[in-house]
Amino acid sequence: MLTDQWQGFTGLPDYTDPSNIPTYLKNLFDFLGARAIPRYNTVADRDAELASPANGQLAWVAADSTLYMRSGGAWGPALRGGLRRGVKVVATSAQSIPTGESTPTRFDQIEADAALNSAGMWSTADRYNVVIPVSGFYLIQATFSYASGTGSRINRIMVNGQPVREWSWGSANSYYVTSASHMRYLSAGATVRIDHYQGSGSALNTHSQDYPSLEVALLG
Repeated sequence: MLTDQWQGFTGLPDYTDPSNIPTYLKNLFDFLGARAIPRYNTVADRDAELASPANGQLAWVAADSTLYMRSGGAWGPALRGGLRRGVKVVATSAQSIPTGESTPTRFDQIEADAALNSAGMWSTADRYNVVIPVSGFYLIQATFSYASGTGSRINRIMVNGQPVREWSWGSANSYYVTSASHMRYLSAGATVRIDHYQGSGSALNTHSQDYPSLEVALLG
């Protein structure tokens, strides 16, 4: 047998080797297959076929649009999507926020480019929540403003109904545009929204020009 000078392949037949084309071809395909990127519909399909993968093996899984790499004896994401994963939703219509209670923002559209709504992260079927398509680290950017009014204000970034970032401010008969960001690991299926609390003593409208927005983008 000859030894290839790339990656140490030892399955190349020499002129003096017995004729055994099927075996030589199988050796070649096994060698190339271990260094290729096979494609699977699900993680279960991947694990069924690649029962004992070597570290460095790659595999694409269509179900979560993820390129996986074997490292340290375990699979982990090498690249998610190959496409952008993110959405920016806005609330262009004024929303009445009652006093003394926490209220989620009702978004009404995707800003500017519908293509930003990758993987259907938001829809009008649920105007309040952005849904995470694949697990990973995400950057969340929330912006909010009231049309007018006095009293204390509290905004919260909510993940799965629980606050993960909170910021507050006061007002003096004018509106303020406030924003906050938060980076967090989120699992597929998690929900993200913005909740608001105001203590003016009466309902206040959100601003319809400098309107509230929520941006969620996958970092990796």
